[in-house]
Amino acid sequence: KTCREVAAAERAYDPVLQRYRDEGRETHARVVEEQERVKHLNRARDVQIRREKRDFDIVNLEGRLDVLESQEPGKRAGHGLRPGKMAIPTTYTDHNILSNIPFDEHHWAPPEQRPRAQQRQGKQRLVPVGNLKEYNIVSNRYLEHHDEKMYRDKEITLREAAQKCRRERRYDPLLQRLNDAREEANARAVEDARTVEAVLYAEAKQPLSFHGREAKGFDIIGHTARDPELLRVLDAAEEARTARFFTRHAFDHAVRENDVVMEDAREAQKCAQIAHERVLETTRRGHDIISNQPFGYGPRQKQPPAPRTMPQPELWDKVMANHITGEVPAGLGGSLEG
Repeated sequence: KTCREVAAAERAYDPVLQRYRDEGRETHARVVEEQERVKHLNRARDVQIRREKRDFDIVNLEGRLDVLESQEPGKRAGHGLRPGKMAIPTTYTDHNILSNIPFDEHHWAPPEQRPRAQQRQGKQRLVPVGNLKEYNIVSNRYLEHHDEKMYRDKEITLREAAQKCRRERRYDPLLQRLNDAREEANARAVEDARTVEAVLYAEAKQPLSFHGREAKGFDIIGHTARDPELLRVLDAAEEARTARFFTRHAFDHAVRENDVVMEDAREAQKCAQIAHERVLETTRRGHDIISNQPFGYGPRQKQPPAPRTMPQPELWDKVMANHITGEVPAGLGGSLEG
């Protein structure tokens, strides 16, 4: 359709007045609506008459099917039932719920069309065991063996209270434990197992260097040996480590002694390079040039410093230093001894 046709179709109906603008079309639409309305009302009336199963109007008490019966006196068109046949009951009860009188005596239908009550036999009544009382509700006593049954009831009440207490009061917040000894033992066993599992899991995650700990072979709380072989291995390793330390200290001590000897030798070499006459010059002066105190060993004299230099050896001293007793130098006859 074109836009013109669509716009024309939209303008054909007035949405404000709710009617067509064309009088002929509006009249035809009203006639069709009236016919359809009458058809629906007639159909609804027929359905109402068939479902209510009443031949009269409860308001004016006039017959609904009088016109049809006048046209067909041998058949009731409203229900489609032949004379002598009963209608389908509209209730599950066989009596009037207001008067409690059976339908064959109190019913709106004619006597020949009234529903007939069926003979029913009552069922055996089943009474719950809890409703059977074996005691007198007036005296509140058992009919037989009152004392024994009262003791039984007391025991049952105590056991039920104990069961309820165990079910609702399993844990004692003051003592921090379960009231049932068996449950407490099971809980402690589970807790210990979880602790051991956690310890083993932590030990498995530790590196290999931690497996040789001394605490693993010795209980520091109970002072008992857990693994004597491990302790012996640790003691041997400790002794070997101590021996290595001793060797190291001995070597360090020897190196230190050698350093001291070399240092003394260097000092001696330094002093040997200084002429002894420099010290003799100070001694020959006879007094200290700073304090003017004379050198000597008296009460008011200053002791001269000991010289660290050595005087030059004489020729004879050199000969005697190189001389060995019992040996004669080459080119000399005889022995020096004697």
